[in-house]
Amino acid sequence: MEIGVLKDIVIIFALSTLVNFIFTRIKVPVIIGYLVTGVIAGPHLLKLISSPENVEVMAEIGVILLMFTIGLEFSLNHLLRIRRIVFFGGFLQLILTAFISMLLARLYHMEWTSALFVGFLTSLSSTAVVLKLLQERSELTTTYGRTIVGILIFQDIILIPMLLFTPMLGGASADVR
Repeated sequence: MEIGVLKDIVIIFALSTLVNFIFTRIKVPVIIGYLVTGVIAGPHLLKLISSPENVEVMAEIGVILLMFTIGLEFSLNHLLRIRRIVFFGGFLQLILTAFISMLLARLYHMEWTSALFVGFLTSLSSTAVVLKLLQERSELTTTYGRTIVGILIFQDIILIPMLLFTPMLGGASADVR
């Protein structure tokens, strides 16, 4: 890893600590503080991190930390106990949200393929945002908190087939090698 990336990591951690301290004081969720930190440090405002390669590396580190956090909170035994709720509830939520969003998009005269893509986008929840909110409210270890985490994991897994299906919506063939 280059020294530049390490410098950027230190900048991000220092800035996020300051921003999150301020957001905690004014009682705004810290997840918004993380977003604000990215906007402030990114290539469009203060340009503290301006290299596209470094922005990509920072994004990958963020995803790794998020997956690590999910892994810490994830209990395979609990997921197996609530598998019917997770799979049925997650699938039902995904299908209904995608279908309703697709219908709304069709009302705005979108082609059905574009409307289905919009439906796919709106049917997924942000695991990072929901996990952080559950952590802040100390609800992550409750039964419904763990059920929500299970449904979020289901959504993260179902994203892979959705991504494979998306090129076909645009008329391209899915070339998987």
